[in-house]
Parts: sequence; C-alpha cells; structure tokens
Amino acid sequence: MINLSVRKQTSEVQELNMTAMCDVIFLLLIYMMFTTKPEVIYTVLDVSKPAADKSITSPGPQIPMVEIIILQKEYRICGKRVDVAGLEGYLHQLAEIDSSQNIILKCAPDSAHEQLIETLNLCNLAKLNNIAVMSM
Repeated sequence: MINLSVRKQTSEVQELNMTAMCDVIFLLLIYMMFTTKPEVIYTVLDVSKPAADKSITSPGPQIPMVEIIILQKEYRICGKRVDVAGLEGYLHQLAEIDSSQNIILKCAPDSAHEQLIETLNLCNLAKLNNIAVMSM
C-alpha cells in the first residue's frame, strides 16, 4: 500500500550557512580589487600651461644653509668656534652677500636662553630673516 500522508509544513525557518556566503563575498571582493584598473584621468586631460615670465630673472648661486650651534658658553659656525664679536661680524658679512640666506640655529640643552635671544637679535640687526631654530 502506498502511504499518502501529507507532510506538515512547519513554521520553523532553516538557518543559512553564512560562512560559505562570506567566503564567496570576500573572494569576489578580492577578485574585483585585483582585476579592475582605474582610469587615469590625468593623462586624458588637456591642460594648457602658461608661458614662463621672461621678466623674472633667476637668482644667483645661493650659499648653502648656515648652521650656527649655540652651546653653553660658546658659538660654533659651520663647526668653527667663535665668540659673540666674531658671530656678529660673520652675520653682517653674510647679510651683505645675501640677505635672504637660510640660517639654522641649533641650541644645546644646556645653553642659556639669553644666548638664543642674543643670536636672534644679531640676526635681526644684520637684517637676516630666514631663520630656523631647533634644539639638539
């Protein structure tokens, strides 16, 4: 005899295996990341550049950055020991050559704050304005 019993439908929802779905999503994401090539729009843009201004002259050769080290009781310019008078004379000579010269002041941790102020004042008197200050 044939059993014709009807299966009852249950209201239980079967769970989906999310691990497999996440694996597929990540594989697709990785595939898309490695296979797509963004269009470089900068190579396609047509930009007209302005012509160079002929009235501007190029600056002459610049002296490299001058390094002044401020130690506890002395100054050093490019490694040479100088006193305050020698520092002042050097800064005035430097300003006569090029007043836009770059100067870096390196302060030792044990140097007095007054020495830095005095050096900045000497640079100001010599009309040197491109000054950077750093600690060692």
